[in-house]
Amino acid sequence: MEPIVIFTRVRLCDKPVLKEAKNKTQFYVFTIQSEGSKYACKLFEDSECFEKIGSLHLEGGDYLDLQCTMKKMIQKIKMPATSEDGEPCEVVVPHEVTHFKVKNLDFAIPVEFKKTSKKNQDQNSKSVNPMTDLSGFED
Repeated sequence: MEPIVIFTRVRLCDKPVLKEAKNKTQFYVFTIQSEGSKYACKLFEDSECFEKIGSLHLEGGDYLDLQCTMKKMIQKIKMPATSEDGEPCEVVVPHEVTHFKVKNLDFAIPVEFKKTSKKNQDQNSKSVNPMTDLSGFED
């Protein structure tokens, strides 16, 4: 069973890019940043929120709330090397990569924005005196 990870108000580092897998299914790839660390995320076509990501028109710098499963994969990386007799060659090195498979996502308003807009609202809101005497309308 894959562990479920919940990201709250993480910053989107780049615009989600739509890619195609070898089996012709589509998926979105993007990177998020949470407390100084960056994480790779994938949103596959079979997810319920696949259509939602297109309607959000996300850009780098936007904030998201995500529910993901953590997936560790072994990728094979080709690296240049030298053989015992001094000839250049390539070696395939296994490399463990962690990425997050998105199960649910929502657009999030960052806490800083809420605080600044509320502060501005308090400064701008003043009581308005009625234009006429409203005492005749009281019971």
